[in-house]
Amino acid sequence: MVQPSVSLVMIVKDEEEMLPRCLSSVKEFVDEIVVVDTGSTDSTPEIARSFGAKVYFHPWEDNFSKHRNQSISYATGDWFLVMDADEEILPETGHLIRKAIREVDFDSIMFYVISLYAGGRKAFHTQQRLFKNHQGIHYEGRIHNKIIGVKSTCIYPIHILHHGYNVSQEKARSKHERRIRILNKELESSPENPRIYHYLSAAYMAVPDYGESLDKALKALDLAEKAGKISDPFFAWTFYIAVNSLCELNRQEEAERICKKGLVLFPDDPDLNFLLNRIFFETRRFKELRMAGKSYLSLYFSLRDLKRIQKPIHWVTFDLSWKVPWFLAMSLSESTDARQRNSLLKQAAQMAGNWGDIYHATARYKMAQGRYLSAERDLIKALERKSNDLGIIYSLLEVYIHLGDEVKEIETWEKLLLLSHESRQRAPQEIRRALSQGRTNDAQKLLLALVRACPTHGSVPEVIVEYLEHSSDILNHNEVWHTAIKTNNRIKQAILDKGFYFLSSGNLEKSTQIFRKIIAADPSEPAARLGMAVVLWIDGDVESMAKELDNLLDIMNFPIDKEITSLEELRTLFAIIAELFYEHGDKKAATFASQLASRLSCCTNSSHIP
Repeated sequence: MVQPSVSLVMIVKDEEEMLPRCLSSVKEFVDEIVVVDTGSTDSTPEIARSFGAKVYFHPWEDNFSKHRNQSISYATGDWFLVMDADEEILPETGHLIRKAIREVDFDSIMFYVISLYAGGRKAFHTQQRLFKNHQGIHYEGRIHNKIIGVKSTCIYPIHILHHGYNVSQEKARSKHERRIRILNKELESSPENPRIYHYLSAAYMAVPDYGESLDKALKALDLAEKAGKISDPFFAWTFYIAVNSLCELNRQEEAERICKKGLVLFPDDPDLNFLLNRIFFETRRFKELRMAGKSYLSLYFSLRDLKRIQKPIHWVTFDLSWKVPWFLAMSLSESTDARQRNSLLKQAAQMAGNWGDIYHATARYKMAQGRYLSAERDLIKALERKSNDLGIIYSLLEVYIHLGDEVKEIETWEKLLLLSHESRQRAPQEIRRALSQGRTNDAQKLLLALVRACPTHGSVPEVIVEYLEHSSDILNHNEVWHTAIKTNNRIKQAILDKGFYFLSSGNLEKSTQIFRKIIAADPSEPAARLGMAVVLWIDGDVESMAKELDNLLDIMNFPIDKEITSLEELRTLFAIIAELFYEHGDKKAATFASQLASRLSCCTNSSHIP
């Protein structure tokens, strides 16, 4: 018996990072790979060809369906498999592709698409991905393309992992802007199409912009109702977006009304059932919560095994399902209902797959009640189980700010900066904002953490200089500056420059503090010795000044065994020191020493140093 052939059809652009993983996951299960490239400037075409793909080039036209149809037109297989570069077939299910096309008597097959989000969260939905090569079959819709011409479909337990939501903020922003642009263009030609408003609402919720997502979702539901399409299972997702947006906007009464309307149409929708539980919990209607929670858990366990799902589904809150037993646990007394409460927390942990989320959620609940010491204990337990979870670390920061524990606050900032590139990038801006708002103490804590965590960060020297314009108290933290000055020469130079600025401005207290700090951290720094010598001279401590100048000359390998007794001799010495600094490439210190020599030349009339 001849096996039906399968063609993988794709559209790509600049996908050199993702494409190898995608093609590696599926190459053994298809007979042909067809790729339409819409303008790559990287090595995407070469990568595709290395997997045996036929690559065709078409300029991007802001229309996904048009390019999907182009890819189909080049394919020759009996079946078409549609995938994107940011997806992969799970290895334990890929072999089922051949089995499915042999067994089913349908012209399309739905897969389970599991979408991964930043922070490890996931959601899933069913989607047509494999369909027969029928004449007239095609896609419609500029962005959320829909297959037209398929007459029958079934669900098969083949799993696709979608990585497209787990991307950098910059890439996510670019995708969002493109999505909104294309949908608005599509709206111009189909202003009464509820699906376009739905997809706009989904795009805005992903940002998130809950005001816009609510507006677009309500418009979609209104149009769907007027068109008699409101009972289409597709719009269960729209109800979810509307209700979730209202919850996030703290409009629970409206959220409950729309949620219940959606549940009349879609009583088994897991997302709407989840939101109803959330609404009852947030409005503290615990009796209704217990009834809704029992119903939800029954639904959850019937859907948890994906193989048992026999109809299309979109389950956004799949990874949040554990919150329902957690809601129920929080509705019980810690003292009188301890056993039942702990049992529910254990169930929540089993559903979440870890205790870290449970401890974190419980801590946030206690923080809202002002129980910060108890919350701290839960957060420490959470961090023991999820040591790199940024959300937990941010919550700990909030706790220590409320408790006024500055030592632990700085330590927590340091941990956050070590873990998060985004936090390291934002830290200098936050320090500057705090300084501009007069929150010097907040700026100091974050700056100390930044210097401890990443002293070589490019913005650190400039931020230190800006901080010193407001206060020099940060220099009291010796252990920080010893490390920073030795690690980053730019930090040392920035602080030196500030010291000479204060000295030139007559601020001896701040300049003295800076020069002594640098000498303590790096005794061989000649510029700090120069600054300190001048401070001592101005203070009238000539003997100590002479010792500093001797130290400076020894460091620069130019010892002078001669006592300085006149201003002329001191002028000559500063001129020599200026030349030495020029030779060592320190133009700023050289200029400062040269200016001192010039000033002394005006008052050397046989004056003697006392």
